[in-house]
Amino acid sequence: MMYLVAWLSITFVILMISVKTKSSQSEYCSELCPNSVAFTVTILAWREECFYEFLTPSDLPVTFSYLVITGGRLDVNVAVAAPGGELIYMEYLARQDTYDLPVDTSGIYKFCFSNKFSWITEKLVYFGLKFTQNDDILKPDWYDKPTRLEENQGNLTQLEVSLKQIHINLGDTQDKCDHAKMTRTSEEVAQQEDVVYVILTFKQIQITSILLILVIMLGQVILVKKYVTLQLAGYVAAEGKSLLREDKRDWKYFPETFKSRNLKFEFDQRNSAKVKKPNVSI
Repeated sequence: MMYLVAWLSITFVILMISVKTKSSQSEYCSELCPNSVAFTVTILAWREECFYEFLTPSDLPVTFSYLVITGGRLDVNVAVAAPGGELIYMEYLARQDTYDLPVDTSGIYKFCFSNKFSWITEKLVYFGLKFTQNDDILKPDWYDKPTRLEENQGNLTQLEVSLKQIHINLGDTQDKCDHAKMTRTSEEVAQQEDVVYVILTFKQIQITSILLILVIMLGQVILVKKYVTLQLAGYVAAEGKSLLREDKRDWKYFPETFKSRNLKFEFDQRNSAKVKKPNVSI
């Protein structure tokens, strides 16, 4: 029984260590950048996760970026397929990259992350898309409207072009900052989850060890008590047999035996005295 309880406890500890519960998928969308979308997804071992997005040539340029945050050697297989099934991007055992997708036709593009080469370790992957869809939301009212200065003075055209270019560059910088912020946030969240998991696992191991020690102590007490009881019973039985043998061997030393033997001797003497001897005359 004790060995069964110990085996069950050790199995429970191993399962608690090997099994790690995480959210399968989470989404981080930036409200400041409606023309971009980002995800963090957990890819289990021997699994492949694919995501789909409808893109058109008007969305150009489309920037695809990804980063493996945690898991194993921080590598994953990445593939991007066009609506016709043609691969336009393929990388093996990659950690991070940024790629401008050639969106030639309108349709649903497929983005796949494969972790089939991993036997045990799961991967936490961050990836995002940036395109010019809904880019008009970010444009101010004066962006496409001619100004009075532009109508009256043609020498300010270069200034307007520079301002527009600065606006575009600021938007790209904002997207990159949001990308870095979300990436760092994902890494920090993953690290905090790992720390909390280690603490909880260590606590469970301690509790299980204490319970296992108590069970072993109780089993030892029961075994010692049973052993002592059996030894005492054997000792008492052996002593009883020896006393019985001594009683049988020394029966003549008891007073009752003396008394019975004396009475029998006296009775034999009285009977022999009563016997009359015949008179024989010569």
